[in-house]
Amino acid sequence: MDYNFKEKILSLLFNRFNVSSVAFLNSAELTLPDPISTGIIIDIGDSTTKIVPICRGQIISSAQYSHDIAGNAILEYLVELLENRYKYKFNAEKPGHGLQMARKIKEKFCYVAQNFIEERSDVIGQYVELPNGQLIIMDIERIQCPEILFQPNLIGRNQIKSLPCLIEKVINKCDSIHHDELYTNIILTGGSSYFNGLKERIQKDLSILIPNREIVVKSFPQRKSTWISTAIYDNKRYNWINKKEWRIAHKKSKLTGYI
Repeated sequence: MDYNFKEKILSLLFNRFNVSSVAFLNSAELTLPDPISTGIIIDIGDSTTKIVPICRGQIISSAQYSHDIAGNAILEYLVELLENRYKYKFNAEKPGHGLQMARKIKEKFCYVAQNFIEERSDVIGQYVELPNGQLIIMDIERIQCPEILFQPNLIGRNQIKSLPCLIEKVINKCDSIHHDELYTNIILTGGSSYFNGLKERIQKDLSILIPNREIVVKSFPQRKSTWISTAIYDNKRYNWINKKEWRIAHKKSKLTGYI
């Protein structure tokens, strides 16, 4: 985090909200139920998918990986597919209204196929009413959108590997003594990890990729593990910034010209 930005946050929390102390924590680290355990966090949000390995409670920064194929990319791909098929512009009426509708369609009807090639012709169609009253049917789009997590080439991102391959790559960058624990504690988090079938697909593809390795992929039903861990973590484990100490240091910094 940028130093000046951090200082602004601290100033706001201490001076306006009268917070007694602050600790800057990594959300991936807080996803692990046990703060000193080992695991790999797959955080699929709106704009970014992050793969973060944690060994004995410490993030392995040199091994973590992120890319921008996440919720927004899946939404944009869905809009592109439906607009090409039905010649409907999602933002033709009210700005943002159509995209909000598309987001609801994505969340309600899309899921991850266990075998995309085999399931393409077996998708059960779902009728959807568009904002202009037009009735459309979604079939292959239901599995085609989230498939970009496993086949980025569908949206022209040939340089990015599939999610299971990236997980293997990240784990291989960690010390080999942690590999068994990392492969058996793969945790999904983030709002865009809710797709039905995602956990099972990652586990299946990793098992094919590494056939002699035990693989365990986990997910918390409400994806609230970060907030739960924040509430129960050990206060002594993190570097707290105390309001009184910060004000003294802040005053000294001003006097010496560092701020």
